[in-house]
Amino acid sequence: MTMPEPSLEVRTVLIDDSQATREALGRLVAFAGGRIVASYGSAESALEALAPADVIVLDYQLPGMDGIAAAEEIRRNNPDVFLAMITVLDHPLVRDRAGRAGIQAFLGKPVSLAQVGALMSMVHAQIRPDRVLAGDELISWLLEEDN
Repeated sequence: MTMPEPSLEVRTVLIDDSQATREALGRLVAFAGGRIVASYGSAESALEALAPADVIVLDYQLPGMDGIAAAEEIRRNNPDVFLAMITVLDHPLVRDRAGRAGIQAFLGKPVSLAQVGALMSMVHAQIRPDRVLAGDELISWLLEEDN
């Protein structure tokens, strides 16, 4: 099995103040079928020049504007983009506030390949519902050497 053609890769934007986290998450995203189109260290820098994307993965705890406030602003200007939040603060109040801001997926830190693979599969299903990778097919694709 081969990965869907490059035009079907999940275009991904990362927003996290930790360069190490952005780099590690970028590798996981690439392995799981995504393509990093932009990476930002703050919400403010992302909002100034946000690259077109299928999914935006943002940290909750950002310097300045937090991830939930950023998600609200992003959602106002990009109603169709898939929003996912990563954080170490897995608390029901944070999840509730994030959901009200338009966050569609919540990933706990440290983020695993399984979480990112599931996220890429969800987003891929949204942008190409006629070609969904799931279950054994997704696992087989993730294990292929050329991915």
